[in-house]
Amino acid sequence: EYSYLKRKLGVSLDDTKKYLDDFAKMDKNHDGKVSLEEFAAYLNLPATSDSAKSLFAGYASSDGNELQFKEYIAGMVLVTTPVLDEALLLRAFTLLEQAERDVLAGTSGTPEPGAPLEANAAEAAAQAAIKAVS
Repeated sequence: EYSYLKRKLGVSLDDTKKYLDDFAKMDKNHDGKVSLEEFAAYLNLPATSDSAKSLFAGYASSDGNELQFKEYIAGMVLVTTPVLDEALLLRAFTLLEQAERDVLAGTSGTPEPGAPLEANAAEAAAQAAIKAVS
């Protein structure tokens, strides 16, 4: 199971363990599945609320009656992974290109204009671009 999750979703072993612990806490009757009632109770929401139903539907399979562990992990990965759209990616690459030009021009601390982009400068440029588009 873990190799499938890692290959398909890029989930680390530590994250898988955390998700399994959270899933076990939700699964009050220990049947290996989480019902809407268990899910809502874990979130401190009434099971009859639209919020609980909507969230549960976002995780559960098409039948919507129960949540399996794989569905929970897939939902958590989708919920916790930033959504990147084309405009956001274009903006990030534009900022990275500008940061690289600044480094190569010597305006961001690199001693010689035209020197190769150093790894730490590239990392700093990437972090600045990500921060700017967040």
